[in-house]
Amino acid sequence: MQRVHETMRAQIAGQVFIYIITLVVVVVILIFGYRSITSFKERTEDISALQFRQELESSIRTISGQYGTLKVKQFPLDSSYQELCFVNNYNFDMGVPQNTQFADYPLILDTFSNFRPTANTFLILKDQSIAGIYTLGNISLAGNFQCFPFNRSVVTLRIEGKGDHAVIS
Repeated sequence: MQRVHETMRAQIAGQVFIYIITLVVVVVILIFGYRSITSFKERTEDISALQFRQELESSIRTISGQYGTLKVKQFPLDSSYQELCFVNNYNFDMGVPQNTQFADYPLILDTFSNFRPTANTFLILKDQSIAGIYTLGNISLAGNFQCFPFNRSVVTLRIEGKGDHAVIS
């Protein structure tokens, strides 16, 4: 009888060991899966932002060389972005006080060199940080600075070609 009791104890100990090994394997698989999904999501967002930039740059450069061409274009991007801002780098007016224009955007003002813009396109996240800083050809605006909000993850721009620059409104 004692032998049967010892055999049952050994079987229970063996089952506990199998459960522990199974639990460890499941945890490792869950951790690996979570990391893979997170990495895939980050890469997808990076590719989306890169496509956005390339499409925007291509549109501005193409339309700017076509005098009189006027196009209204929509550029989609994921919901983490708040607005797309432009700085007039075609005929920037240094006479206008910069600190009032860029009061809500000090990081954009920080990109200036000798009171002139070094970049002309800024992609702003919902937390007001800058996700992307680009120089996309010659851009002219009604003033020195203008931002366009993302509505339902899409920003709509009116781009007019002037031969040597694009007017964005």
